Amino acid sequence: MSILDVLFPKRCVQCRKFGSYLCSNCFASISFLDMMVCTVCQRQAIGGLTHPVCKTRYGIDGVFPSLVYKGIVKKLVYVFKYPPYLTDLQVQLVELLYEGIIQKEQFRSCLAKVLSIIR
Repeated sequence: MSILDVLFPKRCVQCRKFGSYLCSNCFASISFLDMMVCTVCQRQAIGGLTHPVCKTRYGIDGVFPSLVYKGIVKKLVYVFKYPPYLTDLQVQLVELLYEGIIQKEQFRSCLAKVLSIIR
């Protein structure tokens, strides 16, 4: 524990409970995304690729979504991104995204292809 923790104690961004930026009760309400979606129309897409009709010249080809962007996740990203900039949240956000993305078979197969090209 540092002096900053005494002067500025951590509180859950959702329920304001002391201890950490994300308490166990609020963590339990986070939903991991099972299906892959098109970045443009938000409908289900095979492999997370953007539908051919949704593609634009400078648009994203596809994504590997891991979390449902609503509720506590939306609030975590907001307090990280906008003032007063809780940069301590970067570790928790990265861990959440990592946990969600490593569970996706499509991501692991895509990563294996990239790693085989690099070698």
